[in-house]
Amino acid sequence: MLAQYREGALQKEQVIESSQLASNPYLSRTQAVSLDGCQSYVVTDSNHQTNLARVQFGFDQSSLTPMARDSLHTLARSIGENGTQILVEGHTDSMGSAGYNQELGLKRALSVYDLLRYQGVDKQNITVRTLGETQPLEPNNSSKNRAINRRAEIMVVTGN
Repeated sequence: MLAQYREGALQKEQVIESSQLASNPYLSRTQAVSLDGCQSYVVTDSNHQTNLARVQFGFDQSSLTPMARDSLHTLARSIGENGTQILVEGHTDSMGSAGYNQELGLKRALSVYDLLRYQGVDKQNITVRTLGETQPLEPNNSSKNRAINRRAEIMVVTGN
């Protein structure tokens, strides 16, 4: 089961306390925590972007897991068709060439784009980009860290 988790085929949600969020360097700016624990996060960065969601992928995969589909379905419903500008970024670990990882990151971002479009989000409101292996969350020095870096991030662009 651990191998399935690391490959992205099995994912679990983990409820954490707000005190744990405060100590997370990636969530040090603005946090939103539901009363029953953390189900998603909101971070506003200096580029005026609000992170809404992060979905993980298996090694060398660009297809969405059932958990990711459920999360994105919920996200699309909450966004609705209100003109919110969304940025979807595709990321990879460092396995493979930089060119291959750029392409894989784009495929991951497009998987998210396709699902959001299917759920009714206007294509004019979605920007897709790939960052490949250039912005890892963790050093790519272990299988656990590489699994964390295989992701797509969905953000609301709130201004310039």
